[in-house]
Amino acid sequence: MLQLNDLIFVIEDAEEIIANRDSPTGNTIAVSNLLNLTDGIIGQCLKIKVLATFNKEITSIDPALL
Repeated sequence: MLQLNDLIFVIEDAEEIIANRDSPTGNTIAVSNLLNLTDGIIGQCLKIKVLATFNKEITSIDPALL
């Protein structure tokens, strides 16, 4: 049986995915999917950790992800 747990999901250049949902460049669906992946049932079962690289000010990141 294949066991997948303690996974690391790497997202490079994640500016559009992690932007504040209230900003003009924010993507509500992408942030929601990322939150579901990390805090949802799948994330809890697989123990997924997310590593995202970005080139923006930390203040532009959605507060739910901080």
